[in-house]
Amino acid sequence: VADKEVTAQPESIDGFTFDKTNPENITSGTVSADSKLVLKLYYNRNKYTVTFDKNSKTASGEMEPQIFYYDVDETRKLNENKFTDKYHEFLGWAKSADTTKDIIKDAAELDFDITKSSDELSLYAVWSAADPAVIKELAVKIPDSDKDLEDKAVISTSRNISVTFNSENAIKIYYSLGEESKEIKEESLDFADLTDGNYTFKIWAENIDGVKSEEKVFSWTIACLPKLRIKGTPAPIIEID
Repeated sequence: VADKEVTAQPESIDGFTFDKTNPENITSGTVSADSKLVLKLYYNRNKYTVTFDKNSKTASGEMEPQIFYYDVDETRKLNENKFTDKYHEFLGWAKSADTTKDIIKDAAELDFDITKSSDELSLYAVWSAADPAVIKELAVKIPDSDKDLEDKAVISTSRNISVTFNSENAIKIYYSLGEESKEIKEESLDFADLTDGNYTFKIWAENIDGVKSEEKVFSWTIACLPKLRIKGTPAPIIEID
């Protein structure tokens, strides 16, 4: 009807969604005197957007979001993982960063419905636990001696102790001799001028995930009694070394 104002109502179209922000939309108008009017409604093809998160501080690599369009993409297969981590093995994808349940396999086929609207999914890489840290080949000896001491040894000839060890998968290494714990960078320790008494040495390591290894424990006793020398006659003089 000429001179009548009319409004176009968006239709429900499978696989497409009305784009109300499109500046080219003409949703209403007045019919001209010659009974003509063109209204325009623009629709976007629905899509399913998948983003990938490496979900690890030690992982590297990049993965662009993967987009599946309604009635265009014949396959719904995920792209293969491109993230790498030298400390962890890639196990698959999860829908949250802190779960290992319902893992989606690498390059799996997705099941989703975008008939009515677009949707999106964030996937987080799932990694295996890092190899455990290990302290091994712990050796305790008196400096310049070729013989290792036995655990709980009693030492009467020296107040100095040397400790050496090997480690695997260790990011941080700690030891204690008494109450205080210290981090060390080298795989050897020297203790000098120890007083008489009992000593318990502990050493452990952490892997890249911060998981603590089993402690290695070694004990010894310092018992360097003073030597007495008697000099002179008739009145002896006692000297203490």
